[in-house]
Amino acid sequence: MQIEIHSADDIYTLSLKGRLVAGTDPEEYSEQLSALKTMKPTKLLVDVSEVPSMGSMGVGILMNIYASIIKNPEGRFVLVGANSRVRQVLDVTRLSKIMSLAPDVATGLAILRSANPA
Repeated sequence: MQIEIHSADDIYTLSLKGRLVAGTDPEEYSEQLSALKTMKPTKLLVDVSEVPSMGSMGVGILMNIYASIIKNPEGRFVLVGANSRVRQVLDVTRLSKIMSLAPDVATGLAILRSANPA
């Protein structure tokens, strides 16, 4: 799994690439996720368009990131690019009911830039 963090204006983008499943070394991504949390973004777009599948580890990562953003009253979180396999995991775990989902980055950015939270 690879993680990239970018920011533009007040919106941070977290791009996840590769399989989010148990068995990968958590140290590979823990530093980057910790760095993201110290940045304290209020608007975060998480791009999973290059994630072919997700297991319990991926669910844990998303929940951890989501909780760190939403604990701020102004926090906004949008997950974009979930394929059918990832979407199935989000539906089974009911994360799709609490997280804002968008089909692509452009739509996700529009949601984050809108005056009202999605």
